[in-house]
Amino acid sequence: MTPAEIAVPNRGVLGRQENFRVLLDELTTIDLNAESVLTRASGPTEFDLLVLAPGHDDWQRAAPGLKALDGAVEIRRRLLLAFEAPEREPDPLIERRHVSFVVIGGRPTGVELAGAIAELATFVAPRR
Repeated sequence: MTPAEIAVPNRGVLGRQENFRVLLDELTTIDLNAESVLTRASGPTEFDLLVLAPGHDDWQRAAPGLKALDGAVEIRRRLLLAFEAPEREPDPLIERRHVSFVVIGGRPTGVELAGAIAELATFVAPRR
């Protein structure tokens, strides 16, 4: 098996998604009040839903991880609610914020999660 058969590059999976941004950078700060993350080279990036995979204990209150079933269930719950919220939002700018996501963790689990969100956004989520 080649590496490409195991894990598809993030940009290949998410390149056409308008509500994803792929950065190769180091996360330095999470600001829950401003709904943004700060990275070493790219500066602040806003989010509506933040998913973290690296397992840093101090980030658990900001976003669930994928190391346990409870975290995966919570991520699923938040994703479904995020895709449902725009259906009731008349303002297109606010509507778009509901379906903006950040996935931190570029290993196979993070890439697979990002691909699943992209698939959900493309094929499953309701459209206006």
